[in-house]
Amino acid sequence: ELSLQLISALVADMEINHFLFIASYRDNEIHNTPSLVAFLEELKRKDITTTDINVGCISRRDVSELISDTINLPQHLTKSFSDIVYKKTGGNALFVTQFLQSLWDEGLLVYSLECNVWEWDKFWMMLVCLWQRRFVS
Repeated sequence: ELSLQLISALVADMEINHFLFIASYRDNEIHNTPSLVAFLEELKRKDITTTDINVGCISRRDVSELISDTINLPQHLTKSFSDIVYKKTGGNALFVTQFLQSLWDEGLLVYSLECNVWEWDKFWMMLVCLWQRRFVS
């Protein structure tokens, strides 16, 4: 609450000429935070210029391109891998990067110094996805 009041005071202060405030929130969770809703309404009421940028999920093709670029392999070689990642993350870019990190942490995505390429274990990745869906959800 106090943080929002401080930010509101800084944003509304007309003597501060070079101030950029960037905030992010999830549309589906904003109504659970009445103080944030009030803060945003106050900005509008004070006629403070704001820009909303809605960031949605990326497409299956974008996930494929992201993975292909990340592990430096052509898309036709990463298709099965990309399909698993897309299915697991639904195209949420943050979840894609977190999932790739977790695969690396678990040793399911490794860089082979012998072959000089990234390798993954499709079988174990699918088992991890099934286990998480069944027991974690």
